[in-house]
Amino acid sequence: MIKNERQYRTVVALAKKLESDIGRFDSADLDPIREAEREALMIHYEELRNDLREYEMLRSGEEGSFEVRSLEELPQVLVKARIASRLTQRDLARRLGLKEQQIQRYEATGYASASLSRVLEVANALGLSVESSLFTVSSHMSDPVISANLDRVGLPKGFVRERLTPYAAAGEECGGINYGTLVALNRVFQWTPADLLDLERLRLASASGGDLAFKLRQRAPNRLFNAYTTYACYLATALAQVAGSKASDSVPTDAGRITKAIIQAYGSLNFTSGLKYVWDLGVPVLPLRDPGVFHGACWRVNGNNVIILKQTSSSSSRWFFDLMHELWHAGREPELGERAVIESADDSQSRRVSFEEIAASHFAGDVLLSGRPEELVKRCIAEAQGKIEWLKNAVRKVSADENVDIGALSNYVAFRLSLQGENWWGSATNLQPRDDPWSIARDELVMRVDLTRLETGDRELLCRALACEMEV
Repeated sequence: MIKNERQYRTVVALAKKLESDIGRFDSADLDPIREAEREALMIHYEELRNDLREYEMLRSGEEGSFEVRSLEELPQVLVKARIASRLTQRDLARRLGLKEQQIQRYEATGYASASLSRVLEVANALGLSVESSLFTVSSHMSDPVISANLDRVGLPKGFVRERLTPYAAAGEECGGINYGTLVALNRVFQWTPADLLDLERLRLASASGGDLAFKLRQRAPNRLFNAYTTYACYLATALAQVAGSKASDSVPTDAGRITKAIIQAYGSLNFTSGLKYVWDLGVPVLPLRDPGVFHGACWRVNGNNVIILKQTSSSSSRWFFDLMHELWHAGREPELGERAVIESADDSQSRRVSFEEIAASHFAGDVLLSGRPEELVKRCIAEAQGKIEWLKNAVRKVSADENVDIGALSNYVAFRLSLQGENWWGSATNLQPRDDPWSIARDELVMRVDLTRLETGDRELLCRALACEMEV
């Protein structure tokens, strides 16, 4: 969108150059490559012409009324209304007692860093009437009130700042809740500014995306679970739209076949090769690293699976185990278009007695240990003479003797002990090399998915979750 006369002159010059370049093509005698080049230039030219026509129409005053239907539409309407009022950015700044550069920054970033009060000041200065049901504001509209209400429903201030506040809203004038944050909250949770002022109106669904099989991480408050799973499900849904997901009936459920396929395709059996294999199946893998609530999930959205890995361990072997665990869930009940499994704690009662959880972990062990997990566990127990305090050394010896990954073996041993009520996960973690599986999974996602295909708001949320720069 063209926002000022300087941009207008630049686009006019560029459009003229493109028109000249297009004129050099002889459309009657073009090979396929030259025809494709001409077509690309024509598309770009038409986009520029549309921008010019829009700006010229606004500047002429032909469009005198504007409708705002959502929080996200308001910033663009403010720009259009300013142009239609024949006001420059400097003129608007003077009306508000601001510097011209401030208005330029606001318009360039969709008013992300402005407070809601400032956005409404701009609307009033332009003579716009804002729909009260969407934008109601009162004397009680303040950062402390909103922050306190958000914290009570499971969205602490740090999380809001790091995950729901756009990059552009660094907070030059508003260090807390700004317009960009309000837009993100509306996008993910459907809350209006008026809702944020009334704790009774900040309602969260008890679950998001299908029939949740396992709800609570041990000792995690419901409010934290509900808020975070709503956020995570939103990200999973957004990713599924652009990741080329495939239907759940294409997910194999034979562990031996999967092990063989990974090794044949990538020459080794580890987290990196397993991750690439899962992506090849058409199952996107989203890594998150926020602490607590849950450590893994599998969502099926409109028949397409998305795996979320959120393990705090820095062991790739553990991430590989969890990845295969979630892949088993992805292949379950393929006839269901919507399905969700949220993983509770490793030592929780729900996981120890659930057939689906036990089967998923057996499956993961079969893949990582090439169909020999039970045999190897028996060898470890025999080596330790049945004494749990000797088990670490036993796992080391069996791993070396059998040439199997010590991380994969220790994870499976921990799983088997958990079925007997023994929590050996800490010992298993201590046996494993440390690396950076989160970054491995993040980099694979960024390589596989064109995030620019997402709407700007969704792209911003995913980039914040992945801690990567957002492409404009």
